[in-house]
Amino acid sequence: MSPDAARLGVGRRLNFTRQAAIDTGVTKIEAFIGLDNAAAQAFYESVGFRTYRQTHSAVCKCWSLDGDPP
Repeated sequence: MSPDAARLGVGRRLNFTRQAAIDTGVTKIEAFIGLDNAAAQAFYESVGFRTYRQTHSAVCKCWSLDGDPP
């Protein structure tokens, strides 16, 4: 998520995306967030994504229907 997207409703749309994924049988959604984008990392954490690894440039988070990491 770009820092420029803050407060534009992107987060609300994520809930629709998550429900659409569930409705079609998808059980996990991954997000690769820039290491320096603390706002996006906090947002994804607040909607149930959990960090499962980190690279030199990104934090990798996953939301899972069953709560398990990828």
